[in-house]
Amino acid sequence: AEVAQSAHSTGNGLKSATVGEPVTVTVHNVDQQGKNTTKPALTAELVRSRDATRAECQVRRVGKSKYELQYQPATRGEHQLHIRINGKNIKGSPYTVTVMPSPQSLGKPVRSIGNLQEPRGIATNSRGHIVVAERNGHCVLVFTPEGQKIRSFGSNGASHGQFKYPRGVVVDKDDNIIVIDYDNHRIQK
Repeated sequence: AEVAQSAHSTGNGLKSATVGEPVTVTVHNVDQQGKNTTKPALTAELVRSRDATRAECQVRRVGKSKYELQYQPATRGEHQLHIRINGKNIKGSPYTVTVMPSPQSLGKPVRSIGNLQEPRGIATNSRGHIVVAERNGHCVLVFTPEGQKIRSFGSNGASHGQFKYPRGVVVDKDDNIIVIDYDNHRIQK
């Protein structure tokens, strides 16, 4: 592929961005002696790698040989940022940009599952069932991916199958549920 050798770009937006937040990249169009080159037709395009969804990029001239392009990604994931002058990629283009979710979208429950009493561990099995260790309930609960309770097991105590403040849960490759039984100082399968 033919490359526009005279231009280069700078800015964090060449590597990373956040959903919904505007990002600015600076493009310098000078030759090897530092002189302004001919009037370029600078274009930019952000394309999501997975499905070719495109985000609009605004380009504006801010100096004799300096341009700023701005984009605001709408989707997270890996994207390709194509920067071209007169139809040719500038050096380094396309850039791989990792778009992260917005901080405002983090920490919000996707789904509310049951009325839990201090859940302390979560895992999923091969069928997508959600397994939760419930500390104050001294039990383990199993839910469908949609959040419907399938079953629960365990009670407060020290016998086999009983728990005292379980603190974690994992599911092994055979879908066995393994529980960290904290106050009984053991792991139960």
